[in-house]
Amino acid sequence: MEKQFYILVKGKKIMVDEETYRVYKRPVWKEKKSRQRDTADGVIPLSLDTLMSDGFDTSDGTDLNAVLHDKMLLDALFAALSELNPYERALINDIFYLGKTEREIAGSLGLSQKAINKRKQKVLGKLSENEILKKMYRDN
Repeated sequence: MEKQFYILVKGKKIMVDEETYRVYKRPVWKEKKSRQRDTADGVIPLSLDTLMSDGFDTSDGTDLNAVLHDKMLLDALFAALSELNPYERALINDIFYLGKTEREIAGSLGLSQKAINKRKQKVLGKLSENEILKKMYRDN
């Protein structure tokens, strides 16, 4: 039995020969492969349609390129932070989000300020070695 090929036209399945099927599907396959490559590199492609469906309103004249860049950078940063161990994430959270000083953190942990500084530098070094973040800054 010969394999049958169908394409959807206006919601209806139409039987076609293999060559027509392949010509019809080639752009779809190409786009799918491109998305697989992009996500394999850690870069998640964004589009205005995606943002609009997520509730982002552009009617106020917002610079979409800047918004997209910030979104991609934040996604990359969150991915890099997720690779840190819980102690490292807590340290980054205390310093950069909660605004605690190294001395305050050191006092609560019973360590010296210098020890906290060294740990912070080590964590920032790890983040600076993240390939996705490197690529984001290299492309700028």
